[in-house]
Amino acid sequence: MPAKQFVINKIREFDAFYLSRLSKRQQSVAINVPLTLTQARVLEEIAKAKETSSSAISHSLSIDKSQLSHILKDFEHNRLIQRIRNTKDKRIFRISLTVKGTEYAKSLSNAQNRALQRELESLSPENQMQLISAMRDIQMLLDTKL
Repeated sequence: MPAKQFVINKIREFDAFYLSRLSKRQQSVAINVPLTLTQARVLEEIAKAKETSSSAISHSLSIDKSQLSHILKDFEHNRLIQRIRNTKDKRIFRISLTVKGTEYAKSLSNAQNRALQRELESLSPENQMQLISAMRDIQMLLDTKL
């Protein structure tokens, strides 16, 4: 097997492993906060930005605009977000969390923190630092490449 194919296979193997971990974590979080992983990412992005636009969310999270539109409509229907029309350009809406959305985002964040805490309990402090170092290395190696 050529070296490039070996690297590709290992990266895909890691991707599958990590996506499985994320899915399992999201399932444990979903018991308290019933959102898909993509919905949770969108809600967190809005909470982090305080006020944003659908274009900014789509770009930041690499989410298809039609999928994002559906998520935002659901959030609006459930009164988690509010959209305010830009006074200068009527095509643009500023998106922010409602009080209910802010509480929901905090609940989601707390549930995710608890799930991560459970995962980390099996690792020694040294292994936790090794994990952080490995994640930082992956980010540095891939960040400028994507």
